[in-house]
Amino acid sequence: MLENYPSPRKIGKLYLYLALLFFTLVLGCKRADSYSEKTENLNKLLKSIDSSHESLSSKIYFVTPLEGCYPCINKMLKFAIENAANKNIKVIVSGVGRKDMKLKLASQEFEIEDYLIDDSDYAKRLNLVNGYPCIYYCQNDNVVKFKIINPENFKEELFVEENQ
Repeated sequence: MLENYPSPRKIGKLYLYLALLFFTLVLGCKRADSYSEKTENLNKLLKSIDSSHESLSSKIYFVTPLEGCYPCINKMLKFAIENAANKNIKVIVSGVGRKDMKLKLASQEFEIEDYLIDDSDYAKRLNLVNGYPCIYYCQNDNVVKFKIINPENFKEELFVEENQ
């Protein structure tokens, strides 16, 4: 009579597979939600900077704070200056107060008019940047990937971008 029922060992394996499937689905959905939230927040930031903003038209958005990892920020600003003509890249500089930002950026030979300026530090409040520069990769008006730039990954990330 017990021959028709699966053994406890088989039931345990079945529960294990179901749990694995459940966690894979949950984590996969959270990642998609994370990118949709980042897409929404990046659009909010761009709309606050430029009221005519409609969509994520560039492929790559660099969001750089002026407070935080000093070497990372300097390298990011240097990269932005060298790639100012690239239409696929938009640079957003985030800090507090346009006058203070102009003073900090003047030493970098950075023409503040050529970049998007978040002078209310809104990017930080939207959790788009926190102490380190970030790169947002976009396709079809959505963020599909993002990277936080730190001293360990700076060269790899920017090398990839220079060759795209």
